[in-house]
Amino acid sequence: MVRLVTAWLVLISVVAFGDSLYPPNPNPPVILVATINNTTPVVGEGLLYTVLEYRTSIAPNYATIESPTISTASVWAEANELPEYPSIEYRNKTRYYVYKRLAQKLVPQHSGQIIIPPAVSYAERAHVSNPVVLMVDSHPETRVTQSVSVGQFVLDAPSVADSVIENTPLSMSVVIHATGNFDLSSIHIGRSHVFRHYLDSKETQTLSNPWSQTHKLSYIFIPNRSGDFPLPTIKLWTLDPSTSRYQWLKSPKHYVTVHARDSPNAALIISKQASESLPYLWKKLQKSPRNTNYRIHWHAAIQQHPDRHLFPEPPRGLGRYEWLALILLSALLARVSYAYKRQRILWLFITIHVGTLASYFTLYPHPIILLDATRSAFYSDENSHTPLFMLHRDLPVYYEKSSGNRWKIQLGTGQSGWIQPSDTH
Repeated sequence: MVRLVTAWLVLISVVAFGDSLYPPNPNPPVILVATINNTTPVVGEGLLYTVLEYRTSIAPNYATIESPTISTASVWAEANELPEYPSIEYRNKTRYYVYKRLAQKLVPQHSGQIIIPPAVSYAERAHVSNPVVLMVDSHPETRVTQSVSVGQFVLDAPSVADSVIENTPLSMSVVIHATGNFDLSSIHIGRSHVFRHYLDSKETQTLSNPWSQTHKLSYIFIPNRSGDFPLPTIKLWTLDPSTSRYQWLKSPKHYVTVHARDSPNAALIISKQASESLPYLWKKLQKSPRNTNYRIHWHAAIQQHPDRHLFPEPPRGLGRYEWLALILLSALLARVSYAYKRQRILWLFITIHVGTLASYFTLYPHPIILLDATRSAFYSDENSHTPLFMLHRDLPVYYEKSSGNRWKIQLGTGQSGWIQPSDTH
């Protein structure tokens, strides 16, 4: 018994002496840390989940990471862009290269405890991060059954036309500045026996914070009879998780005068719309690109078009017809110089003529047409049957060639594709 106790004491002493000679490394070469910006959210609140890898040396090119597997019934997840290069941080007087290996937007789908498993990084060997535990609260009680957007929101409704012709579409835009999880189904439009409506387009712009976004919604309202009527109110049902308060955000009340199609006022509206329409302004800019008034009206008009980001830039210097006149003039002067045998002047005008032609075809490589179909399907190649997206009426595009019943066009962004002119929806 005495020998057993003595052996045990000797073993403890050896282990303690070994630990004093080789203490645990306070600065391991690789550390994998998972964080989340809020561990006690409410259902539907937007979260940011991040996995950082701390390394004392540059990571090898073959380093990869395995995302934690999370049930979609518990958490909705979307990956964010990652920086290309690491940052540098000091921990315990040791320099670390910090790599952002994973960045995700998360939205908890139910209340209670949700565990996000560890992420695993693979390089020289596997490294495991810490798990993250969420304690999700349910929504405060309310009698409203509408879906809710969780976060902080501001709703702006730009001005809309005061008069319109019956059975003619009226466009109304709503801009939502969101810091949180915006849910389109939380939009509610008031009932109306006069206006029918539909959502025409939705654009989203993301700022530096993935949950800070600007949403622009374009609605079309069509009145079915003449008179003075209020437009249906556009409302957004929100929940601020910092205060646990619900709130309706509403567009301002706006009255619209609807004119009968055969009334004198309708003719005036049609005339004004024709003078401010995109085809009219485009033709004017082709002739007079330096006309500031046309250019201001043009930029104002395209803001109402759902494809305004696809528009080619109108000419800024000489217009198409001015270029053609310059080409004809240089050719005429060259012909006159040839007739009078003025060699030096002839070569001068030939050089001017060739330079003018080159400049013209550089600025106008293809003829520009305006789409006349209500909606045209845009295809990636000639034989594709799955459209990439839809193009709308009055969009200027570069016409390249035709093949069968399809046209090859180029958008203002430089993207080429095919449309079928008979495709209207």
